[in-house]
Amino acid sequence: MTRNRAGILYATALILLGIVMGGWHWMLVGISRDFGAGLAVGFTICLGAMGIILRSVRQL
Repeated sequence: MTRNRAGILYATALILLGIVMGGWHWMLVGISRDFGAGLAVGFTICLGAMGIILRSVRQL
């Protein structure tokens, strides 16, 4: 597998993980202020993990 394809698969897996975790958080908390805070924190963590994985960001 090429590095480019592996990076795309890693990014897709992280996005799917974020969606699943968001749905799980929604089921536990419901729509409230806590849901918005959890969504924001999860999105930030996902962006940071994608930044670590993506090669172009690591080279900056």
